[in-house]
This record gives sequence, C-alpha cells and structure tokens, in this order.
Amino acid sequence: MSKTKIFFSILVLFLLCSTGLFAIDYIVRIEANVTDADVYIDGKFVGQTPISLSLSRGAHNLRLSKAGFQDYNVRINVTRKTSYKYNMKKSGEAINTPVPIEPTSGVFTQFKLRIDANIRGATVFIDNVQRGRTPFTMLIPVGTYNLRVTAPGYTDYNERIAISADSNFNITLEESVKYYTLQVTANVKGARLYINGHDSGKTPVSLNLAAGDYQIRVSYKNFADFEQVIRLDHDMRINAELRSSLAQLKIIIPKDILDNRKNAIRQVYIYIDGKRYVNKLDFDLESGVHKIRILSGGLSVEASFNFEGGQVYKITPRLTLDVE
Repeated sequence: MSKTKIFFSILVLFLLCSTGLFAIDYIVRIEANVTDADVYIDGKFVGQTPISLSLSRGAHNLRLSKAGFQDYNVRINVTRKTSYKYNMKKSGEAINTPVPIEPTSGVFTQFKLRIDANIRGATVFIDNVQRGRTPFTMLIPVGTYNLRVTAPGYTDYNERIAISADSNFNITLEESVKYYTLQVTANVKGARLYINGHDSGKTPVSLNLAAGDYQIRVSYKNFADFEQVIRLDHDMRINAELRSSLAQLKIIIPKDILDNRKNAIRQVYIYIDGKRYVNKLDFDLESGVHKIRILSGGLSVEASFNFEGGQVYKITPRLTLDVE
C-alpha cells in the first residue's frame, strides 16, 4: 500500500473520531463523602452516588446535589477510565477540587450481569438508574451496585450486589399487602361480630384488614346468626339483618264467646307444654312442636303445632253449636 493511501486512511479515522461519528465510551466512577447524592450528567439525572456509568469521550458537565449540602458543579474531560471522589460541603463551606484517580490497569474489564424474576417485564434499576426489564442482561464493570427490581402490585426488591465475575440473579417478587376498611352494622344493637371464628367486638364495628377472604358471622341471643363469606378487595360495608329465632304466638279470644261477667278473660287459662298462664295471650316460643291447650270453665280445646322461628302465629278458639 502506498504512503499516500496509508496517510489518507489515518486522516479519515482521525476525522471520524474527532467528529463523534466513531464514538468511544469510558467507564467513569463517581463517589462522594455523602451517599445517595443525586448525579446529573449534562443536566440529566443518571443515578445516585456511588455510581459507575459509561460516558462518551469528551467534556461533560457534572453536578452533585443532596438536601442540606451545597450543589457540586464541575466540568470533567473524559479521556479514559477514571474515578472521581468529591467532598460535598454544607452551605457556606468551600468546595474542594475533585481529584482524578488513575486506573489501576489500562485494560477495562466488564462482566455479564443477568437478572431474572418471577414476574416477566419487571423493571430493573442499577444504582437508581432504570436499565431495562426482566429478563435483563447487560455488561457491567467490577464493583458494587444497588440493585432494585419493581413491578406494579409487588413489593420492591432491593439488594446490594458485588460484581467480580459473570453473575446471574433470580429475583422473587412478593405481592404487596393491601389493606381495606370493613364496616359491619346490624339491625340489633350490640350484636356480636365474629371474623373467621374470632370475636371482633360488638356492632357497629369498623376494622382495617388485609385483602383476602373472610367468614363473617353476626350473632345475638334469640336471633338466627347472620353469615356471609366475603372477598375483601375494596372498602366494604355490611349491614347484617338478624331474624328472631323465636316464634311469636298470639292467642285471640273472640268477645262473642265470653260471658258478660267482669274480667271474664281471667277465667280463660292457657297451657303451653303443660305450663299454665293466666291473663297472658302473647308468647315467644322456641322453634319446634308445642302443645297448646285453652281451658275455660268446663270446656277445653287442645292441639299441637310446629312453630318456626321468626314467624308470627295466631290461634283463635271457636265455640259453635250444632243442631241435629
């Protein structure tokens, strides 16, 4: 090859490099005397200290920022793999000039980092900079990094990782626990609430519970239990309608069969299951079969009935005369 062609090739390569068409990137390590300082390169947020990032060859504007400290602004010229340590000062203190640290070797080593998760498409952050989604693979230099993996509806995964060789991480994201308000009222004041069999107080009750399935029971003496299975995935209100477990019995004595004596009704005796009642015509009975007997003077009528709780029953004795 002629000297002219060699010179021309070198000239073209030089022009490509100088114009940025043939880009060269270097790893720059940025540390500070305070952790989690925000790092901005050319006005763009790229993460927090300590951080290792790839920067193109040339000059860049670097800014460090953290609440309670004075912003650190400096112009850096990237020409090789370099580390910077910065001493951030509080307000009113002078800022020191950053000191470049010479690389220990001219050979820059990168390793393969692979991140997998039980949720496909989970977002991967390295040193608080979003890098991609699972399954995720990248080349990364030796060092320690803050790894964070996130997905909607799941608790963030955070880990400090050390890279010194090709590394694989299998991340298990756990569903985040959500809480909702459950309000339970009843048509009977002071009814007792049970959740999954556990006494949870007297109604009205307002509870903050984790999302999930629950067995609800509301109880009160002489009332049938209210029971319901719910899936608590939003704020919920339940109004328990309790029905009496007792049957109501009303005995009606027609006036036309009573004589004209004063307090004639007191001469009518009511027997329920053999127990006598005087001057009482309204009764609450437990569910089941009961024997009812009505007696007045020398006349008596008797029958057995099956009573259901929550129902109202009326018994009216009749006196008739048959002529043959």
